[in-house]
Amino acid sequence: MKKKWIRAALALACVFGALLAAQMLAGAQGPCTLQVYPCDVKNTEDEAMLSDLMGLGEDGTGPRLGFDLYKVADMAPSQTMDTYGFTPTEDFPDVEIPEDITTAGWQEIARQAAERIFWDGDGKVKEALALEPVLKDKPMGDKLPDLEPGLYLVVAHERGKPHKEYLGTAQDGKLVTQFQGEENRYTFLPELITLPTKEAVDGEINTANPGGWLNDVVVYLKPQVDDAKGPIRITKKLLSYGHDSPITFVFRVQAFKNDKMVYEKVVSMDFTQAGSQSITLEDLPVGALVTVEEIYSGASCKFVERIDPEDPTVHLEFPIEFTFVNDFDNTNKGHGILNRFVFVKGEGDDKGHWVLNPEAGEGGEAP
Repeated sequence: MKKKWIRAALALACVFGALLAAQMLAGAQGPCTLQVYPCDVKNTEDEAMLSDLMGLGEDGTGPRLGFDLYKVADMAPSQTMDTYGFTPTEDFPDVEIPEDITTAGWQEIARQAAERIFWDGDGKVKEALALEPVLKDKPMGDKLPDLEPGLYLVVAHERGKPHKEYLGTAQDGKLVTQFQGEENRYTFLPELITLPTKEAVDGEINTANPGGWLNDVVVYLKPQVDDAKGPIRITKKLLSYGHDSPITFVFRVQAFKNDKMVYEKVVSMDFTQAGSQSITLEDLPVGALVTVEEIYSGASCKFVERIDPEDPTVHLEFPIEFTFVNDFDNTNKGHGILNRFVFVKGEGDDKGHWVLNPEAGEGGEAP
């Protein structure tokens, strides 16, 4: 599985490093503006990724990807000092921001806020959401004016979709949102930002950074990017059968992207009578070119024909199909290529599978 992380080179108004402190110098008061981008669009050279994340939605009014903005805490200037302090909003009354808060502390606040919005007391997705965002379904990249100082939660998702369709859970159990592009699947963590903020130094925002406070804030999110997975189907047709034991057919599947193999798997089918069987593989990278080779055609069987798809490229929506046709031939006792593969017995519902045996040679009899 391909995994890569987009790292923003510009200011990241998020909860990493010492983004916030319990008190903030009140260099800026009053309304702020905010722009949220799904990645560092100025420094991302992956055109497919930019097309996925910034491509227009069906309504044509803006990018397909958008976000909701929830206010977690107010920021107000101190009456006695030239500082800012945080006061939790009514929607998030349990938020506590200690003076010595760490990166993990900010991440925990973001997690708790997101779970309060979307999960019920049993950790299941709510049927209906009770908390209303300050702004909803805003297109990525739009400049939003007149936002009051505060601590905000950004939740990225596909615009117009109900929350049940874009929510997910990461391997560590954290709530995430997911967005399906043409060739990639994007996973976003809910992130905290402050308005106003400060300019980043070496990619890190810190309240001790030099310079004044910024009322016009630009945020670049950092999604995890994985290959989208699509299906293929392998169909075997056996026209006649005249054997006293099961006949096994073995297939090797390979997929390539940019002339590099990105997927390989060996699968098999067993026949005890004439007919047709199919295997569907769901985990091939979308956009990859696929080859399927029948590496063992069964003892006492002869090849009749194979039918390949016109376009052997993996698609997201539907499986491409490879069809192989054989017939019983009592004079053909099979060939010895099967000894290059080892059958691994499964447990429980797993019936087992074939794997390539790198130590085996090309000759010999089938086991």
